[in-house]
Amino acid sequence: MTVRAMFHICMELWGIFICLICAGGIFIATPHKTRRTRIKILMQIACMLLLGTDALSWYFRVDADETAYYMVRISNFSVFCINYVFMSFFATYVWLTVSKHQHRKPAALRAVYALSVIGILLLIITQFTGLFYYFDDHNLYHRGNFYLLSQAIAVSGITYRRILIALLSFP
Repeated sequence: MTVRAMFHICMELWGIFICLICAGGIFIATPHKTRRTRIKILMQIACMLLLGTDALSWYFRVDADETAYYMVRISNFSVFCINYVFMSFFATYVWLTVSKHQHRKPAALRAVYALSVIGILLLIITQFTGLFYYFDDHNLYHRGNFYLLSQAIAVSGITYRRILIALLSFP
């Protein structure tokens, strides 16, 4: 394992530790668990999973055995997938923060959910086509021709969240 890989793994393990402390603090500090509190805890858990799966992908990269073959693929899939799920959690958190307990979800929030689903579906297709990324014979990750599309989906989600905040900020 290279020094670079060890550095990435160590930093991600520290990130998991920090997220665990934050999630525990949120859980302990709020005796009445609102939807917003649960979403904050879910965001911390998603972040821990994302960092953990990314650390696994760094640990198993370049290794040629069968376990490494599957772990690198599962880990990279998980990193992309958790990013899309996190995007939905964050948009929901923002909506719960500024909505003043409205029960009807705005179209912008539903659009973020749709972008997350589209991103995950394209990610599943990527496993067979190399759309966003692929792996070479040495089990190394490479970005595919449509990698920027995966990033554009995330940027669109951020844009929709800003629209969501703007829509809900005014009565």
